[in-house]
Amino acid sequence: MRKVIWNYSKIFWGGYFWLGLIGVFLVFLMDADLPVFFDMQTWSVLQANSDVIMTVADIIYFGIYFSLIFVFSGLAFATQFYREWNSGIVPWMVCKWGIKRYTFTYTCLAALSGGIISSGGFLLYILYMAYHIPILNPVLLDQHKDLGMYVYAMYGSGIHYIIIMAFIFFVLGAFIGIISLCLSTVLDNRYVLMLMPYILYRAYVEIVKVLHIPGEFRVDYFLFGRLNIGNSFWNTVIILSGVFAAITVTGCFLFRKGVKRRLCYGKY
Repeated sequence: MRKVIWNYSKIFWGGYFWLGLIGVFLVFLMDADLPVFFDMQTWSVLQANSDVIMTVADIIYFGIYFSLIFVFSGLAFATQFYREWNSGIVPWMVCKWGIKRYTFTYTCLAALSGGIISSGGFLLYILYMAYHIPILNPVLLDQHKDLGMYVYAMYGSGIHYIIIMAFIFFVLGAFIGIISLCLSTVLDNRYVLMLMPYILYRAYVEIVKVLHIPGEFRVDYFLFGRLNIGNSFWNTVIILSGVFAAITVTGCFLFRKGVKRRLCYGKY
């Protein structure tokens, strides 16, 4: 079991993993509406009139490319089950491990790979921007408070806010990774499988628009960090941990159902 897990840990330094990580970073960078390179004069203007937190808020509220995170976050593990099923190894692995251990391990790997890609790409963006402009500009604090996003975390250097947002994006990435894994038990095209989380998200957005669902009840707003979900730093961390656990348990249950169906019918 340990040897198998070690083999699967290679997912975290494979090509698809790094493609997803860099893709998320570039999505943030493009939505910040900032070219990759600036002259020193331009950075000086931004230092006085902006900060990293403001650029993050602009991205999650007005980003054009932001939804592509639904494609990149699932890349590392999206087609793992699909490829192993077509190779004929899945029945042997289930027999050797047991259905519960097999599905739990795969669900955890999908959640971790997706979460690390999403939060890792976000943190790369933060590091890049923090090299040029402050994370939190005290002059802009009143504008941040008007947004109403985790104001209690916007003090000192703003690190608490960055930690909360990184955790939120980790949960988002885990959610996308698990969705991709569950879909891999019913879809037999790897390219459709990679794009399906994005397609489902776009369909969800159109449905909530038609139904006029208030913003405070929208799942995507919660997963994008546009809704306050706690009244203190640790309260928010606990709530996010509970959400991550719930997503993982639910995903494990759905993936187990899908694997059992595959084993029963023997083909897609």
